[in-house]
Amino acid sequence: MGTWGAGLLESLAEALGPGDVLLVLGASWVAKVALVTDLGALLVARGQKVCLLGADPGQPPWGPPGCVALSDPEPDGGVRRLAFTGSLDPVRHVWGYQAGLLRIRSAAPSGAILLVDGPGVTRGWVAVRFVETLIGVLRPKVVVLFTDRQVEMALGPWLEQREEVKLVRLDALSQGLDQKKRPPVGARSAALDRYLADADELVLDRGKVLWMGPVPADGGWEGCLVGLLDAQGETLALGEVTRAEPADETALPGQATETEERASGVEGGRTEQIAQLAPLALPVSLGIRTPLRQVSSVRTVVFGTMRRAPDGAIHTARTPLRQRRSKGSSWTMRPRPRLAVPLRWPEAGGRAPFEPRMLNSLFGDPALLLRQRATGRGILFDLGWLEPLPARVLHTVTDLFVTHAHMDHLQGLVTLLRLMMGTGGEVRIYGPPGIDQHVAGLLQAFRFNLLGTNGPRFLVHALHGDRIERVRLTCADPPTCEHRGTERRGDGALLCEPEVSVWGWPLEHNTPVLGFRFEAFSPEVSRPDGVLVPGRTFRLVYVADAADTPANRERIIEQAAGADLLVCESMFVQAHLARATRTGHLTARTAAEIALEAGVKRLVPFHFSPRYEDDPAVVYQEILPIFDRVEPAVELS
Repeated sequence: MGTWGAGLLESLAEALGPGDVLLVLGASWVAKVALVTDLGALLVARGQKVCLLGADPGQPPWGPPGCVALSDPEPDGGVRRLAFTGSLDPVRHVWGYQAGLLRIRSAAPSGAILLVDGPGVTRGWVAVRFVETLIGVLRPKVVVLFTDRQVEMALGPWLEQREEVKLVRLDALSQGLDQKKRPPVGARSAALDRYLADADELVLDRGKVLWMGPVPADGGWEGCLVGLLDAQGETLALGEVTRAEPADETALPGQATETEERASGVEGGRTEQIAQLAPLALPVSLGIRTPLRQVSSVRTVVFGTMRRAPDGAIHTARTPLRQRRSKGSSWTMRPRPRLAVPLRWPEAGGRAPFEPRMLNSLFGDPALLLRQRATGRGILFDLGWLEPLPARVLHTVTDLFVTHAHMDHLQGLVTLLRLMMGTGGEVRIYGPPGIDQHVAGLLQAFRFNLLGTNGPRFLVHALHGDRIERVRLTCADPPTCEHRGTERRGDGALLCEPEVSVWGWPLEHNTPVLGFRFEAFSPEVSRPDGVLVPGRTFRLVYVADAADTPANRERIIEQAAGADLLVCESMFVQAHLARATRTGHLTARTAAEIALEAGVKRLVPFHFSPRYEDDPAVVYQEILPIFDRVEPAVELS
């Protein structure tokens, strides 16, 4: 029994009625399980029907690892239902995790109060996106959050704004609990051993059941944890592979047996050796240790990413899609092209709250990522090619600023939309007049009939002169559009938060276009030697696609005056001035002249025409004689 503050359990019990859900969030080592079990005991004593849901597959309070489990509140009540998630990490494998939660949620008895021990994902914007998925699936009435300083940077304030849930904050230390007490080493193995204490070995033939999921890359089947499913996809039990025999030589679909040479196009077009997978020996049958007694009901064996090592520890296994060239490996995956260009704030002294990075080199489709150091939150300017960006980073993006609707600036929305499928969540989009129609048209190209009410949402802000029109677009069948009001903003302010603000203003490019000014504030800090470092505002101006007109020059110079970084398109050199004028683009010389007149600290020329890719020096030869403070730094011999 935990040492709780006066009246805490009673107040939580009073807030819950039949069919309600309470979700407990906090780090894996805080007393979430104690709170859930103590509250469950109190509700049972009051005559309420209660079920407990262990939703942390990495540190399961009930049942084996790699599953979410529905349990009775009595100490010896046992596990009612399991759902195999296939992973210890619900963030990296959110789709399988979400599917398991949906099945378990529907299996709860009608009218029962559901008390949920959530995963220990609480820090940064990764946690915000993940908890947004949890709330979409579980629909909790009350969320209890064990807080600390890191939690309050992102997740705490975000939950506070959710009107559909009641938020209760708890400080573990103030409750008399040890917040730093982590789970003991071997807790996962102990949970699996308890689950398999009375298990027998079943033999499953490959020809009689369907095998699904990532098979072991090294052919080491022993120790793999698998889910045993019935014909309806319900989890019957978890199992541990104990033996595999005998094997035949069967190549997986799409595999080759030769080594091929390709010109990778990365780092100057060097030739890269790519060794393909050799044929993988699939066993004819598997011996699986499981508490399930009857093999006849098993229709599918699902392989996850979990494995028990020889020392007994349970960890994430290496699978073919994760296997790279390593000791004993005969093949490698082709690496992602390293195209990103990190940018440096001038005179930052390590205190810049956001890190800027160009995602697609200086020649690729425009996409500038600003990532907050403290929380991992991402802000994107333009949506060019986003494939090189890891999913874990894309999940942290909260705001998208789109200059205009040309394909090279908006195509990445499809990548982001695909990643958000099934996980729900809402992202804000800001752009010129008509941006809402372009996004809505893109959504109309797809069917979302399998998402139910948990489709991705986009809150789109279109800047029309001195007013902002807002609409919410929801991925449904068919997609829906809801007008969310009009706001008068004469200064063009789009995003106004205590630590970050963004303004937009119109430019000419033969189509509605916006330029953006980004400002992030770093508060004053006291160094260990007692010296007080004053606060500072970091300013970045972003211009992608604009004609060289007097009006455009005037607006850009006004907005960029004294900026730390001016990220400015430099599509052509003066030799191609006629083409630049015809297509409405700036030349490299124009970008340098604007930077000089605006008095910026650094110029970031980008969005170069691919015609200069073999000799980018011709672009810088026009810039450096006029303005030599460029980022990234360039020296011409």
